[in-house]
Amino acid sequence: MSRFNEADLFLLDKWTDARLLEDGMEQLRKKYEQVVDTMLAECQSIHRELDGSKNGLRSYSGFGLWKTSWPKWRDWQPGFYIEEIRLDNLKLPDFEAPYKNVWIPNPNPGEVETGLRKTVERIVTKVESNQWQIHSDKRATSIWCSIETREELCDLLVRDEGQGFVRCMVDHFYSMMQFIPAVTEIVSKYSGK
Repeated sequence: MSRFNEADLFLLDKWTDARLLEDGMEQLRKKYEQVVDTMLAECQSIHRELDGSKNGLRSYSGFGLWKTSWPKWRDWQPGFYIEEIRLDNLKLPDFEAPYKNVWIPNPNPGEVETGLRKTVERIVTKVESNQWQIHSDKRATSIWCSIETREELCDLLVRDEGQGFVRCMVDHFYSMMQFIPAVTEIVSKYSGK
């Protein structure tokens, strides 16, 4: 049988206060999700070709945009994502820091990686190209880059009702839009496989 430890006993003693804190955290998560929904809608109004989106803060710790015409591979959606952006990632250093990511599921990661490297060399400056990292595994290839620090992102989120955060994320999606032709070419090559 499980025994109650000191932390459990403390929570039982402070149950009412802990419950209020728990409810407050849930309300904060919902407000954050609303900011992200606003940002995704703004991105799609600017970049109409990105007609698919997902606010996955609860399911996979990020959000993304894509063209619905890009075929999925084994139900995995190629697209532009900002990952590890839950409030836990913004506030707790033990969690992975947020980053932006062009993610392409495919059956041939080596070939896709070569295509993405050529794209990086062609469209971004030398300084920027050193910031982008390429990763491949047996299900996908991605090119990713760190974004602002956790502290900077939190500051943007709480000022001006989150408008700075929204603008920041819109700018990150804009920077990833440079990869639309490469992603379109890659996913069309592997569609139906």
